[in-house]
Amino acid sequence: MDANAALAISQSEPIDALVTGFRMPGTNGKALIERLRQTARHLPAIIASGFISEIGERPAGVRVIGKPVEPACLVECVREMLADADTVQWLKRPKD
Repeated sequence: MDANAALAISQSEPIDALVTGFRMPGTNGKALIERLRQTARHLPAIIASGFISEIGERPAGVRVIGKPVEPACLVECVREMLADADTVQWLKRPKD
C-alpha cells in the first residue's frame, strides 16, 4: 500500500495504528504520519527504514526501527505500540 491509499482509507474508516516505511513515492513516512494525525491526533505509528539518518526529528510518540526487520521484532514493536496506545486511551477516559 502507498501513502495515497492510506490517506484514502483514513477518509472512509478509522485507522488504529500505522506501520510505514520512510521513503516512498511522492512523500515519506514522517509526512504521512503528520497528515493522518490531522484527523487522528494520537495515531500510534512505527517507521521502519533503512535510512534512519534521513528521518531527522521524529513526530511525538513514533518509534523508528531499522531495516531489515526481523518478523518477531516487528510483532513485538507493534504489540508494545498498541499496549501504549491502549494505556493512553485508558488514562484519557473521564473519571466517574
